[in-house]
Amino acid sequence: MSLENKNRKRCSGRFAAVLWLLFFLVSCLFLLCKLPSTNINSNILDMLPQSESGQVNLQPFLQGSEKKIIFAIKGPEEAAQYFWDQMDRSTLIEEVLGKVDEKQIGQVKRLFEKYKVSFLSDSVLEELSNPEKYATKILKQLYSPISPINGRDLKNDPLLLAKNSSGTFLDSRLVVRNGWLQVQDANNYWTTVFVELKDHLSVDQIHIAVDFFKATIQKVEKKFPGCQVIYQGIPFHSDLVANTTKEDIAKLGGISVLALVLLIWWSYKSLKPLILCLVSILVGLVVGLSASILFFGQLHAIMLVMCVSLTGLATDYTTYFCAMRSTAPPNETSAETMVKIRPSLVHAVLTTVIAYAVLLIAPFPGLRELAVFAVFGLVASCVTVLLWFPLFPDPSPGRNEILSELGHRYIEFWAQKKYQAKALVLVILVFCLLGLNQVFIDDSLLYLQTPNPTLIEQEKRISRLLGREFSQQTLIVEANNEEELLDRLYKVRQIFDKNQMSSKSFLPPLRSIAKQRKANEAVLNVFPSIKERLLKNGIRLGEISPAPLLSWEEFLNSSLGKNYRDMYQKVGEKLIYAIPVTKDPTLLEELHKAELDVYIHDHRSEIEKVLSSYRSLIGKLLFGSYFLILVSFLFKFGFKSTLAAATSLMLSLGCGLAVLGFVGWPINIFSLFALILVLGIGVDYQVFFQQLYWTNQSASYALLVAAATTLMSLGILVFSSTLAVQNFGLVLSVGVLTAFLTSPISFIFRHEQKK
Repeated sequence: MSLENKNRKRCSGRFAAVLWLLFFLVSCLFLLCKLPSTNINSNILDMLPQSESGQVNLQPFLQGSEKKIIFAIKGPEEAAQYFWDQMDRSTLIEEVLGKVDEKQIGQVKRLFEKYKVSFLSDSVLEELSNPEKYATKILKQLYSPISPINGRDLKNDPLLLAKNSSGTFLDSRLVVRNGWLQVQDANNYWTTVFVELKDHLSVDQIHIAVDFFKATIQKVEKKFPGCQVIYQGIPFHSDLVANTTKEDIAKLGGISVLALVLLIWWSYKSLKPLILCLVSILVGLVVGLSASILFFGQLHAIMLVMCVSLTGLATDYTTYFCAMRSTAPPNETSAETMVKIRPSLVHAVLTTVIAYAVLLIAPFPGLRELAVFAVFGLVASCVTVLLWFPLFPDPSPGRNEILSELGHRYIEFWAQKKYQAKALVLVILVFCLLGLNQVFIDDSLLYLQTPNPTLIEQEKRISRLLGREFSQQTLIVEANNEEELLDRLYKVRQIFDKNQMSSKSFLPPLRSIAKQRKANEAVLNVFPSIKERLLKNGIRLGEISPAPLLSWEEFLNSSLGKNYRDMYQKVGEKLIYAIPVTKDPTLLEELHKAELDVYIHDHRSEIEKVLSSYRSLIGKLLFGSYFLILVSFLFKFGFKSTLAAATSLMLSLGCGLAVLGFVGWPINIFSLFALILVLGIGVDYQVFFQQLYWTNQSASYALLVAAATTLMSLGILVFSSTLAVQNFGLVLSVGVLTAFLTSPISFIFRHEQKK
């Protein structure tokens, strides 16, 4: 090549490097501007895939529950007042409920008095059908020493319809006592306080709120000895996930980076390769985070933990470059070395990026963010090596003699001791078969995140106290109009009453307009008879007129109806009402016998079905990719090399799954995501060995250091606090280790040896 052509290429290389520097600086500026205001999402519900069942979308119902917390306080009412005052001061809380003043009681009372027939229960209507019996009931209430009726009550409501129906539909567990909503267990009254956080709080704000709640509980229990506060709410779970994620990032990320720094310095005995590695990782990190924020507007907690695994992959490109430079001829420049290894680097990053890009079809938002981060981050790291490193002062790295000798002996083991090498392959195969014989498939959510025992126990206590089960099962009632909806809810209530289900407290007390009209007619028809009977006892009643009718929308906007708003939504022309229900196998059967167009939506089961279907899809895609890779190997390297690659990759995939059998963990969607990456990294090892080993002895050293850095960053995920990440990290680590150990397997299929 002429000097002029060399100068032209050198200038074009520097121009590309400058452009890449400008792109990096723009990415840095974007990240500095956006990162402080970016929400790090740790919401458990957002980590889960969305159902594709075609049924109603429950997200609006679920989002309402995300910001609600229930507190129950056992102790003097002064303790409840102190707790209330503390809650009322917080700027992160939208509303605090549980304290009932005279104004609120008056609003509900006036609602029942005005719409006397709108809330009448079947039992009251049945009593009205017997005028003699109903008149006797009024007399008993009139002369009762416990709750006497005054003249004003009889004047406003001669038949006492409001009083007789107001408590029929409402939750009997919660009672107004001394101005508080309280519930009684075997021995004590518990004061309930319902807190609703503001919308769209960040992870940090939720953490501040949860810390505030815990600190307030400690103050109350310390200030009032013997007082006890229990609680339930999704924000506590979300905060736990966020804290676990931060601890994982700090612990695993710190250990991973420190270990990589020590390993690279020990491998090359020089700070220059270490600096190059850190530069490559930094560029990849900045570009990856910028892309994630740009595409998603947020960062997901699970993505940040799993991105720890990318640090080792990002160093591979620097490792290959430094290894080749360590044995390059004295007159060979860095740019000339880069020309030699550029095809291999490009091939390596493309296969790995394709493997990560498959995660874009994952139902988990966190994994899609991981895919975007990985694709942009790894490409950025590789481009940094390709464009900048030839311009850096020559790293002139040394080599660690121990690692160099280890790599050389391992290659000799495969090349010269083929019987022992075949025995090693047999041992790996037996490991696969034994492990796969014990492995099982389970898409249960229990294997994705370990529930916190303290929070679960608190939730159970609140559930027992209020008589409500916080279940993933929801009864969905659909209707075409308000009348149809109220009629169906009425029939559902009848079934709930029959089965004594606590879920009836979630049903609105309002009757349909048609039933309100019939109730009005019944009241007007029976009134003269009751009036006559009371007159014989000296009680004179005034006249009554038809009571006004209350519509569904008016009810929802009332002081009583606001308690039911979160369970109702309008989707297109459909009206939807969602009722949390307990797990009762006979419930749906009874509902269908009543000819109700309802169904039970089990959110957890729906998610697990989605996981199962995606796991099957990923499995098919994995094996399809495997065979496509083999076809490409067949055209590029020939039959023997393809057979070697097929064996190595299959053993890597098999060992990755087999280890789950030995530790008792299931195969789930995260296991298969890990296998995709095992396949991508395993292909890299085969390509580098096939392309570089036969032309440069340092390839084995580069592979050894690259595998060590990758395993160090992947293996650390096993120590995560999240079960899904542990599963991902274990499969990935064992699979990549097997891929490295079997990378020279082509020697078994060759007669010639490296001279």
